[in-house]
Amino acid sequence: MSNDNDSSKSLTGPHFLFVTYPAQGHINPSLELAKRLAGTFIGARVTFAAPVAAYNRRMLSKENVLQNLTFATYSDGHDDGFRPSTSSDKSRQQSSRQYLSEMRRRGRETLTELIEDNRRQNRPFTCVVYTILLTWVAELAREFQIPSALLWVQPVTVFSIFYHYFNGYADTISEMADNNPSGIIKLPSLPLLRLRDLPSFIVPTNAYAFVLPAFLEQIESLKQEETPKILVNSFQELEQEALTSVLDNFKIVPIGPLITSRTDSETNAEYVEWLDTKSDSSVLYISFGTLAVLSKKQLVELCKALIESRRPFLWVVTDKSYRRSKEDVEEKEEEIISIVVSWCDQFRWTDQMTNAKLLEDCWRTGVRVMEKKDEEEVLVESGEIRRCIEEVMEEKAEEFRRNAARWRDLAAETWALQALGGWENELDYCHELLDADRHYVITRSPSLGGLEAMRESEVSYTVKAILANPGNESSWRYLKALYKDDTESWISDPSVSSVCLKVLSRTDCLHGFALSTLLDLLCDGFRPTNEHRDSVKALANEEPETNLANLVCTILCRVDPIRANYWAWRKSKITVAI
Repeated sequence: MSNDNDSSKSLTGPHFLFVTYPAQGHINPSLELAKRLAGTFIGARVTFAAPVAAYNRRMLSKENVLQNLTFATYSDGHDDGFRPSTSSDKSRQQSSRQYLSEMRRRGRETLTELIEDNRRQNRPFTCVVYTILLTWVAELAREFQIPSALLWVQPVTVFSIFYHYFNGYADTISEMADNNPSGIIKLPSLPLLRLRDLPSFIVPTNAYAFVLPAFLEQIESLKQEETPKILVNSFQELEQEALTSVLDNFKIVPIGPLITSRTDSETNAEYVEWLDTKSDSSVLYISFGTLAVLSKKQLVELCKALIESRRPFLWVVTDKSYRRSKEDVEEKEEEIISIVVSWCDQFRWTDQMTNAKLLEDCWRTGVRVMEKKDEEEVLVESGEIRRCIEEVMEEKAEEFRRNAARWRDLAAETWALQALGGWENELDYCHELLDADRHYVITRSPSLGGLEAMRESEVSYTVKAILANPGNESSWRYLKALYKDDTESWISDPSVSSVCLKVLSRTDCLHGFALSTLLDLLCDGFRPTNEHRDSVKALANEEPETNLANLVCTILCRVDPIRANYWAWRKSKITVAI
């Protein structure tokens, strides 16, 4: 399909293709990651593909993006927007199943066109990143022999629950739902969970249980990969327990928080001006995401609770509920203290799906409503909603705000490390991916002649990237990957040792990656020249050691303090005098 901001200029770096499901909670984090990759990797090109309807509904902004990030479309079969039936649970299930089926069919067709079109124009995709519910994208990537990774936009705890459900715990959970709804279950590496703590799709009686097979398909699709890769929109401090679990051979890497610190759109919108008239921490924010549809009874209860709370609120509702919700509020409130909008800037209001268990018990930043059965419908009454509003805004307001501020600061610290440097742990996978995708294409494409035939040109490309930005570790890692299982060529190729020397001789850049590469060369048997010795000694504040490898480790302990213990360990393992 279409590819905006098109350029005929072919780039030699990796070409990432992002494919997102048309929901705000998928689009926001995937677009943020796409922007980061576009700004991180030298020579990289990033194409961001979303359904036509997502662009028509203004679900993403194309403002203020780098030139190497372009936008493309694919069809989900509903270019004018999908409107599920709301007449009954059964009709909603049927229309949603039809939508997912049509998205698979039309999505494969139009995304195939996009992949083939980029190949014809000599800019093939070298890696695909896709969001939840798009297993057909992973299938397509395998058919085209393109490495892929799943971007899991929910908490990693949710992924672990789904994984364990489909790997031995389905019967236990179903039995608990039927015979002991208030019981407790212990899943590996997760806190104790009750039935209401589990994703609603898992409970057979839930109206959205029909989506469960899609998540089973997601898990099974990952198992078809040799090394399944999952990027999660979380960070270590937020979900320490879940992130320590090992699930088969899945490689799970936290790369969150995938939120932006700026707003590109709607800065002068009416709701922003209205918010500016309110005091801090006084406005309720209500949103049920892109997909959820409230029943008429539930809308009435919610409107009643909001109005009786006598607090200003901003309510973001979907188009299908917008008119009815706005009318309900305005009918019952002469003095308008609220604003109801069909869309607002989701960069300002984080649209991540969260698990209520984490929110209430682990993060301690909110409360959970208690529902009740009303005839055939599960309902949260207005009195219960008011109770929760008062608890959050009054009784436990100070505690919740203090906890939220702590998580905000941890998230901001993680984001700052990513944006300003020191993102080594979270970017390890992305670095490996950069190494792997070019390596994969070179070694798997017969027309290219294999690694040996392509090594000289790839080394030349990589050396140029290193000299342009010596602080980009991915280029150094890729350089070494070009000599995998060929130590003799690694230590004898002058291109490798000379690029180390060139960087070490410069005064306008950091030297850490050049030093670590030189250390690898020395430990593998490289014989340094006097120029190498002199360039290293020039960087030493310490008394120069006779063993050059030891001296390199000593300098690295100083210039790379985050990994000082690692370099000390490397030094302790050096046994050959160089």
